[in-house]
Formats: sequence, C-alpha cells, structure tokens
Amino acid sequence: MARCSPTSLLLATFSIVFFGCLGGLAAFVVIEACLLSFDWLGPSKHDGTGGVR
Repeated sequence: MARCSPTSLLLATFSIVFFGCLGGLAAFVVIEACLLSFDWLGPSKHDGTGGVR
C-alpha cells in the first residue's frame, strides 16, 4: 500500500480548506503536478555544471 508524505497531506488539507472540496482537489492536483515536474526536470547533484573542462 502506498503511503502519502506528510507534505502532500498538508497541501491537500490546505487546498480543500481554502478552495472547497472540488476546487481544493483541482488545486492539489495542479500544485502537486508542478512540484513533481520541477523535481523531475530540476538539476540533481549528478548533473554536470555546464562548464567545459
């Protein structure tokens, strides 16, 4: 069974409280997609610095 991170649960709770049930779920999906895409597209420590050696 997959476990949710505390950050995701907190984000979902705040989204539902501020935007209602339907709007909160939509806001949660949009924000979570943005965070996951940034994590996937962002540089990691294994990426090069872009300099020429």
